Amino acid sequence: MDAGEPWPTILSAAKDDPGPSTARALGGWLAEDLVAQGRPQGAAQASEMRSRAAAAERAIGEAVAAVVSPTFLSSASPAAAEGRENLIDLFGGESDRLAEAVQEGFAKASGSPLVAVRRSLALSDILPEGPRNERVRFARPVGPPPGLALEPLAHLRQDIARLKHYTVHDAVSRTGRPMSIAASSSYFKVVRPPVSLDGDLAEFRAMSGVTNAADAWSDAARDGLMAGLEERLKVRGSQALLGNAGDASAVLRALEIERAAADLKGALSSDPDAAVIPAEGLLALVISAPLPDGGLTP
Repeated sequence: MDAGEPWPTILSAAKDDPGPSTARALGGWLAEDLVAQGRPQGAAQASEMRSRAAAAERAIGEAVAAVVSPTFLSSASPAAAEGRENLIDLFGGESDRLAEAVQEGFAKASGSPLVAVRRSLALSDILPEGPRNERVRFARPVGPPPGLALEPLAHLRQDIARLKHYTVHDAVSRTGRPMSIAASSSYFKVVRPPVSLDGDLAEFRAMSGVTNAADAWSDAARDGLMAGLEERLKVRGSQALLGNAGDASAVLRALEIERAAADLKGALSSDPDAAVIPAEGLLALVISAPLPDGGLTP
């Protein structure tokens, strides 16, 4: 996909890919799984939602503190150290927006039904079944305590965000330009691209084309998950499991921030080079990066 490809063409190709339609079907299976768990087990209490919002805020603050800490440099590769400077700049301007989104989402979740959910669900937990793979089952079991119906969806949407990042890294590596995960990040390689002293934009054009396509596909797949869930719950007459219809997007965003913040905190301590992946997923929830609407061109 060339950087000069018109955005409608890129978006159309993404929607025609089987990935988004598969994600829509998976959203439907998530809905069936929720309905199969039976009646709601109470409602989310305001105090509990405030506690979760505060914990997510702390995770964001601790992650930012870890990035700023000089000890980060002692365990980081040169690529991760370079990414650190960009993380500091980005989080410095967006931490407040992340906190506001968390507070808003969890406040709106108060009173929503609590249901049995499969926590920390990932794409690898989805196992096809049937002679034509017409069904799925979930390797991760349902476990207490009950949670919000949107939690498994939020986890899968964040998993798609990570998959997009690895796909971009793999596509770039196949061009004969191997680079670290941090260096191939669509934030730090495309939005803030290095330009050679003679003004050569060839690498930027190639990377922005790849990332435009990946971003369009990821958006379509993530939207497909939500659409499939809502459609199936409507068919089953169980829309009430999502709480107030107008609040679902804000609640979903708060849940995704909660997941991405925890992932970022863990990555910073165990694998600093890969920390850009949850950082990217976290920041994309409150800003239009890595790509503005309509794609990115030099």
